[in-house]
Amino acid sequence: MRVSSGTLAFITLACSLQLVGSEALAFRGVFTRENAHVRWSPEDAIRVRVQQPVTDNPNCQVEVSDTEVRDAVLNAFNTWENAANDLQVDHIGSIQPADAGKTGYNDTIFICDDWSHQPFGGSQVLALTITTFKTGSGEITKAIINFNGQHYRWGDATIDETVVDIQNIATHEVGHSLGLDHSSDSPGENIEKLAGAAMYYASSEGDLSARTLNEDDINGLRNVYGHTVASPVINDFEPKVAEGTDYNFTMTLHGDFHEQSQVRLYNAAYAQVVIGKIIDGGNDFLVAEFNLTQLGPGEADLIVNNSYENENAIANALTVTGSGTGSVGSGSVELAQSSGGCGVVDVAADSPSPSVYLIMLIFPMTLLLLRNRKPSVTHNLDKVSGTLATVAVGNQHSLFGSQLSGSLDRRS
Repeated sequence: MRVSSGTLAFITLACSLQLVGSEALAFRGVFTRENAHVRWSPEDAIRVRVQQPVTDNPNCQVEVSDTEVRDAVLNAFNTWENAANDLQVDHIGSIQPADAGKTGYNDTIFICDDWSHQPFGGSQVLALTITTFKTGSGEITKAIINFNGQHYRWGDATIDETVVDIQNIATHEVGHSLGLDHSSDSPGENIEKLAGAAMYYASSEGDLSARTLNEDDINGLRNVYGHTVASPVINDFEPKVAEGTDYNFTMTLHGDFHEQSQVRLYNAAYAQVVIGKIIDGGNDFLVAEFNLTQLGPGEADLIVNNSYENENAIANALTVTGSGTGSVGSGSVELAQSSGGCGVVDVAADSPSPSVYLIMLIFPMTLLLLRNRKPSVTHNLDKVSGTLATVAVGNQHSLFGSQLSGSLDRRS
């Protein structure tokens, strides 16, 4: 996507937050279409602002004090900060929703009026994070964590198990605001490490599991922020040819790897990144699963990184045949990048003067109320093939594809 100076264009990437588990190294980061890792600059502290007050709005279903709201959110940020070397957080004050979203800040707000009219989801969405970053470098410039204060009761689940726990959900959303995707998006996830991660895609009333980071969360964070380890070595991999219609393509890599290793495929021709879900592995091998329907046909690079900018790549490693997803053209909508079940809508702007680029990426990470933690609450997980977010492009509304399928919360 190209825009001239003075024009701001956006790519909108949406990810559902649902809950599922998996065993192995399966955290997932977020990458730009230019194959850059998304993160805040480690040279500066992340400036955090939390809405104060919240309880003055009678429509906000918040059942703790404003001080407790602030402390719960800051505890979530501290949980991540304490797990990485190159991550600094600085709480600089309060914010109101109307003032949120300025460059240079990571804001947390409650939306208590007209949530359903927001472009990022319906009443089943618990919370959502919108992060803006430069597509060239991947540097995050701002983030907004939005809590659905209209449709859910918020509080401290250690005291009242019938509320949605603020710190629990904030910990998950902070992970998104730092550049992490879901550990898993599958309701049938059978790998415990993924199902038990704070970055698992769903939650429910009374859930406290995300307050504490597990090994997968910590490895994902350290892959992005600090904890540099030896570069990975790829000795061999198989297979080397795949069908673009394969939703569960499995590749086995042999070499020298680390618990922080992450595997991705990159098709430069279509500017597409697909993150692998590592379903098995050790120091000398990795088994990664990819959804190739999100990758265009042709040659894709195989990349393994152990930490930020510490990676090994094999150019044109995989030949993808058949009908992968490719660019539709300038001015159109395209499903372009995959990042653990995320689709990208690229709103391309035609420009006669593309010499200056100001391209940003905004991706809402939504949290659905899905996980059934208590027998008193029944959740029927009806798979919804379609969208968790609708993005208006001109006069049309573009729905994300089946990889972005979510599950609605239906109470009996």
